[in-house]
Parts: sequence; C-alpha cells; structure tokens
Amino acid sequence: MEEKKETFAGTPLTAMERETIITYNNAENTANCFTLSLPVRRRLLQLAEEYPDEVHINKQEEDMIDVDIPKSWVKIRPPRRLSDEQKAALAERGRNLYEKYRQSQLAENEASDDMDDETEPV
Repeated sequence: MEEKKETFAGTPLTAMERETIITYNNAENTANCFTLSLPVRRRLLQLAEEYPDEVHINKQEEDMIDVDIPKSWVKIRPPRRLSDEQKAALAERGRNLYEKYRQSQLAENEASDDMDDETEPV
C-alpha cells in the first residue's frame, strides 16, 4: 500500500499519481511542464526566480505548478558509462579533495584555537 502525503484539490495522491508531464512540439521554442511532484515543483519555482525571462509560470496552486520553459532545457541523457580506470581516477580525485578539505578544516581549527589563546585574560 502506497503512502499518500501530497494532495491535489484536497485529494491524497499516491506516488504514481504525483506525475510530471513535459510537452513540446517542433513549431515552438518552449516546452510546457506540469507537475504534482513536490521536488520538481520546488525546482521549477527556483528556476523561475533565477531565470524570470525564461521561465513563465502559467498556473500555480499549493499542490501543482504549470510552467513554460525553454525547449533547449529538456534533455534525455543516458547514464554516464565509465571504464574501471576512469572510476579509479575519480575515486582518487575524490580522496585527494577530501584530504585537502580535511587539512583546511584542521588549519582553521588550529587558527581559531590560537585566536582563543591570545584573547584569554592572563
């Protein structure tokens, strides 16, 4: 049994009913996006704030949004395929970045501790 959290016009929706529909045609440069999905709604609202000239909100209610977006924003991409060597290189890069981050955090903490030592009364 699916959990019903979000509603549409007061009616609880299942996960299958919280759909997103994107439509476009060859004649226009815009695509229409209708959604009942909360994460997609949030993202579309964020894009409308960031790109007010490109994202046009046609209709918005508490539980849905209908917007027009540039058709060039609609993408169909298969998952990225990586060779074992590429995966290993990315893993190594991630470890190096984490180590740099960790070292910078340690340096910040030491600097902060030094500042605390200098400001304490003698």
